[in-house]
Amino acid sequence: MKTVKELFLKYRQHLIIGLSIVLIAVTVINIYFILEVRVTSNDECLWIPKYVSKDSVAIYFDVVKVDGVTWNAGIRNGDQLLEIDGVKLKNTVQATITLNEFASGDYAEYKVMRDGNIFTTNVYIKKLIRFDNLAGSLSALFWMIIEFIVLTAKPDGKIHRLFYFLGVLSVLISLRVHLPIYDYGILSILIGSLWLTGVCFIPFIINYFFWNFPVPFKFVEKAWIKRTVFLLPALLSVLAILSISLTYNGVFSEKVFMNIIQSLGYFVIAANFTAWIALIVQYKRIKTKENKKPVLLMLIAMTFGFAVAVYTAQIAPAIADTFYNSPEYFAPIILIAVVPLIFAYSIFKYQLMDVSVVVKNTIIYGIATVSVAAIYFFVIYVAGQSISSFLGAENQGIVAGVFFIIFALIFQSSKNKFQDFLTKRFYPEQFAQQRVLMDLSNELATVVGLDNILELMKKTFVDALKINKFGILIRDENNNLSLNKCVGINEECIITKSNITHF
Repeated sequence: MKTVKELFLKYRQHLIIGLSIVLIAVTVINIYFILEVRVTSNDECLWIPKYVSKDSVAIYFDVVKVDGVTWNAGIRNGDQLLEIDGVKLKNTVQATITLNEFASGDYAEYKVMRDGNIFTTNVYIKKLIRFDNLAGSLSALFWMIIEFIVLTAKPDGKIHRLFYFLGVLSVLISLRVHLPIYDYGILSILIGSLWLTGVCFIPFIINYFFWNFPVPFKFVEKAWIKRTVFLLPALLSVLAILSISLTYNGVFSEKVFMNIIQSLGYFVIAANFTAWIALIVQYKRIKTKENKKPVLLMLIAMTFGFAVAVYTAQIAPAIADTFYNSPEYFAPIILIAVVPLIFAYSIFKYQLMDVSVVVKNTIIYGIATVSVAAIYFFVIYVAGQSISSFLGAENQGIVAGVFFIIFALIFQSSKNKFQDFLTKRFYPEQFAQQRVLMDLSNELATVVGLDNILELMKKTFVDALKINKFGILIRDENNNLSLNKCVGINEECIITKSNITHF
């Protein structure tokens, strides 16, 4: 056990980096799926299921948008949808999967029944991005990056680990973009289980975090609180995952499963509200105005997030009859992604959770340097491709390569100057020291005589680098060391025996 712990501590930083890279990659994949793969087909109406038997439902049209694609196809409210492109429909999930196979601009053949009469019609297909999923994945991406930085600052910190755990849970919840995925088999159960684990844990962890941050409440010190915060969501996760298995095997109906999911959703909303209340109490507990500022920013961020959520859930549906008919009214949900950015600003600006100025500058410097390098090589590539395509496609690769080299040589100095500017901006002392030492190196090549060299070194270290105590040890013919050019040290000192290696 001790060996395992030692190995973990030894490679902890590598494990944190590896896990963070994987989770960040998951959020990027989620965003790609939202924008490219799981774009929902939209026929500008609602499908209302009415149960016919245990395994099938009748699907009826409702809230058909006037002058929308379904309306223009001759379909009205109350009509029954029987088939899409020859596929007989048993439920709305099957209908959604079938319709999603069509590309934007295609026409899908609907078989519809009205008053006992059956007819077919072609419906123009639009595509719709799920803004709620996009907001969740963007937020998870931002949370994960911020919380990785915080954990890196202090891997042993309780608050830091809790904060990072929240980021992990946000990534698990963002997996909802892949649901429903009944056609993926075992993979659907795995992703659904991870998603449900995130949903079950986050209500407890977000409250536990604000019970401890910025100053722990007294009741948090009780052992049973900590055990409950982790054991109860673990039990809920097992039960929720079991419900997936029972639904997958036909024991639970889809309606029962959706009721379970809806109940968990209400629980998450309630937990976010109690976490918000906890943060308000934490803010009021702080005495000094300066210490209130970062917590106030976080409180504003959470309040803003609640306002956006309330608008999307209550106001937008009142303005627009459905999401499918007027998706633009629901787009502001993306603003939820601003919340982690405000938290990041508060953490970095006020150096919360041991995120020091050094860490902050390292992050900004790194991002700025990588951005400059990316822009630099992108400009080179685009310019090279443009010129080579202008000269002819047969030599495009060679011309692009030659232009790349020439352009890189010409503008290398400009790139170096900009990097120097970044170093000077974020690390002024380090930049000044580097410049002083470079000047010393250049001047030494032109100075003649030992005394002049020693004087130049003294001037550099004492005057330029502002060193208070300085001295140079010189070894004489008797192998004794004596101090020369001293500042702040007694020069009347001769060392007859030392451990300094004689080169």
